[in-house]
Amino acid sequence: MPKPAEPPPAPPPAFPRKQALIVAFILAAIVLLTYANSLSVPFLHDGVPSIQENPHITNLWPIWEAMRAPCPSTLCGRPVSCLSFALNHAVSGLDVCSYHLLNILFHLLAALLLFGIVRRTLLSEGLKERLARSSLPLALAAAAIWLVHPLHTTAVTYLVQRTESLMGMFYLLTLYSAIRAFTSKKGTKWYALSILACVLGMGAKEAMITAPLVILAYDRIFASRSFKDLLAARWLYYLLLFASWSIVLAFVFSGSRKYTDIVETMTRWQYFVTQLEVVVAYYLKLSFVPYPLVFDYGAPFKAGLSDVLPYALFIVVTLAATVWALFRRPRAGFLGFWFFANLALTSSVLKIASETIAERRMYLSLAAVAVGTVIGAYLLLERLLKSSRAGRIVGWGLCSTVVLSLGAVTYARNRDFKSAESLWLDTVSKQSQNARAWYNLGSEYTQAQKHQKALSAYDQAVRINPGYTDAFNRRGVSYGQLERHDLALKDFERAIELQPDFAEAYVNRATAHGRKHRFERALADLDRAIDLNPNMPSAYRIRGSIHGMMKNPDLAISDLGRAIELNPKDAGAYADRGSAYANKGDFNPALDDLRKSLRLNPNDHRVQMNLAKTLSHLRRSKEAIPHYRQALRVNPNHAKVQNDLAFILATHPEDNVRNGAEAIQLAQKACELTKYKIFNTLETLAAAYAATGRFEDAIETAEKARSLAESGMKPADATRIQVQLNLYRRKLPYRKLQ
Repeated sequence: MPKPAEPPPAPPPAFPRKQALIVAFILAAIVLLTYANSLSVPFLHDGVPSIQENPHITNLWPIWEAMRAPCPSTLCGRPVSCLSFALNHAVSGLDVCSYHLLNILFHLLAALLLFGIVRRTLLSEGLKERLARSSLPLALAAAAIWLVHPLHTTAVTYLVQRTESLMGMFYLLTLYSAIRAFTSKKGTKWYALSILACVLGMGAKEAMITAPLVILAYDRIFASRSFKDLLAARWLYYLLLFASWSIVLAFVFSGSRKYTDIVETMTRWQYFVTQLEVVVAYYLKLSFVPYPLVFDYGAPFKAGLSDVLPYALFIVVTLAATVWALFRRPRAGFLGFWFFANLALTSSVLKIASETIAERRMYLSLAAVAVGTVIGAYLLLERLLKSSRAGRIVGWGLCSTVVLSLGAVTYARNRDFKSAESLWLDTVSKQSQNARAWYNLGSEYTQAQKHQKALSAYDQAVRINPGYTDAFNRRGVSYGQLERHDLALKDFERAIELQPDFAEAYVNRATAHGRKHRFERALADLDRAIDLNPNMPSAYRIRGSIHGMMKNPDLAISDLGRAIELNPKDAGAYADRGSAYANKGDFNPALDDLRKSLRLNPNDHRVQMNLAKTLSHLRRSKEAIPHYRQALRVNPNHAKVQNDLAFILATHPEDNVRNGAEAIQLAQKACELTKYKIFNTLETLAAAYAATGRFEDAIETAEKARSLAESGMKPADATRIQVQLNLYRRKLPYRKLQ
């Protein structure tokens, strides 16, 4: 780069506070109107494990815990982004509104910083002669267009990708502070702020790593005569700025950040040639025509340079023009440098990415497109329209039209994020050959218990990609939920055939075997799953449940204890261990486990029922009554719960507990549900009749109960009912010691 002839820059004129407030108000109003319909968008896709299920963000202290996230996840290795979500959690728990407001705030601050950067740059030496008079409207137009652009929806509306907008804000703050420092006689505080922002940005997302290079280029082009001069004046600043790279490198080399998924099957060369098309045909095209916007593009794949030759030529010409401009027209060349520098990490041979295309990657590069387009349009209008007044009218008209149009598209795009189902439906409607999108749509249907729709989605996924192991596995789960266990087993076997070390598929196949009472096969699969992954809680839990069904309570208790150790929030594991303890006759530990299960999942009627039964075994049937009632609120047609509660209300020795009238209603409902063919429901109804003095009805019903017990070869039960029948004939109710 040649030494500029201009002297070192002088500070631009002070920006009047009133104008600053007006600009801030305009941009704030624009962004709030554009994203007003995003405030209720739920946690989606990666946001569920990264935010909703992330135990680290639930407390702000110790702060190092709040800066962690489960790995692998979007937030893993990005401590500053994690901390921002911990702050949200401290304010509103998991209420998404505050999360969205903070995302919008970060995006607004980034736009304000972009405005400040553009305005100050247009007032710099070499540009101010032609652009100073229009610096404010040009900066405002560029910032407004960038602010509302639909390409930013995944970085703003999709909560977990705050990593991009937060990093972008710190990136722009680093540059803005540097510009202020370069033009200030006492710039120490601005240098300090720039370094701090750079450090925080590195902790938000690793794409921040290009910031020191961009600032160095900006300094050389707009502020310094030569690299020698700038290093002599600011060597300590750049030493500290580049030292911030150590933050990203530490996370990368520690393995905290892993870049796998669909990209892992590509070579670096294949990924690189694919990116040649992506940058031109997707990123640049969507910058000017933002349709169609796609949440997940799947895995577009180009094998060689011949597949992308037109795009490669365009990139080569554009890069060559950028290099030429950096030497001949460096101020214009800086926009090209900014564009390519901010895509270098994810759209190059480095292959540091988990997907081939992601619209959010244009968050910072789009600023170069917006600024270049606005200034280019201004210079063109200035040449075409000799009247400055006419130019202003046409310019503001064009800018308003573009901002309103882009804002309307963004507002409409936000509606696609209203639920995971709507987002994946939109994706498959635009990318019908995207196997991963079909798989994710199927997963959402599975979670929503829409298993027929899930099967259709998984069918599409395996049709497009016959080797899609996860899709076979998940389709098997849906078949199992529909009681189509043979088809489920086929899918699990296919998943295991494709990936013999797929522990989850072994667990799911074990579940299918268990439902067909093939317990030995189920145990063999679970043993294999645990060999493959000794820390898989679901494998221990299901193996423990099967041991329980096989009347091996000690083995069940051991496995379920391990499942709880690995996942202390597994309500089902506590419930199953409680049942195992009860089957062993250890009712007190059973009681403890069942209560822990209910604290985690209060609406599980089976646990409510088992807890009530356990209390009854401990002769605490009075305490069991509310648990029976809760079980009936969840499942009002459960005959056994109806019967057990009716028996307590009919036979309890305490007058204030007994309620014969309600017992009759409950017992009659139990008899209706079992078609009067189960002796113990008739036994309970007889006891309820006797409790209200209806002894003739009690005798008739007890005789039917005894007859059913005798015909069912239940002599002990028949003898017990005969004892009760003798009481009713003497006009005495039956009272059971509780």
